[in-house]
Amino acid sequence: MKEMKQNGKIQFIQHNANKSSHIMHTCLDYAIELKTDFILFQEPYVARDNITTISHSAFYCVMPSTQNIRPRVMIFARKQSRFDFCLRSDICLDNDILIIDIIDKTKSFSETIQLINIYNEKSLKEDCNEYTMQRKLHQITPYKNTILCGDLNAHHSWWNFNIATVKNAEKLVD
Repeated sequence: MKEMKQNGKIQFIQHNANKSSHIMHTCLDYAIELKTDFILFQEPYVARDNITTISHSAFYCVMPSTQNIRPRVMIFARKQSRFDFCLRSDICLDNDILIIDIIDKTKSFSETIQLINIYNEKSLKEDCNEYTMQRKLHQITPYKNTILCGDLNAHHSWWNFNIATVKNAEKLVD
């Protein structure tokens, strides 16, 4: 912990959990060993009530505040982290985007870092076939210090040299 305070790093894990509670527990247990501050899940396990998910004594669970639609993003924040966070549902209210502000509580003045967790897929709402980036991302004005993570379901040679055919990447590249 002392080393982390000195180097000023925030540690993240990002993973598509494929709706598996076992995968989520494995990631959270691994995150404890690594002293990871934030774990970003796409397609997390959510019970049929669209509200209940796993819990872990070492982490706070942050979920979108959408009703009657299964959230497809979550962030777990380590309780013993030196970082505070604030859910920003005022910026975006969607089951496929989750935004938090991160502040280093060990510094008297610290710039806020915006963390955006996104699952880029067609909406679960009826009659909405737009992908998340098309329907919501363009409405968000990012901070100077923004980290965008997630399962973007986008393929482009910029991030994978083996890609010959671009898929869902045009908006992201722009």
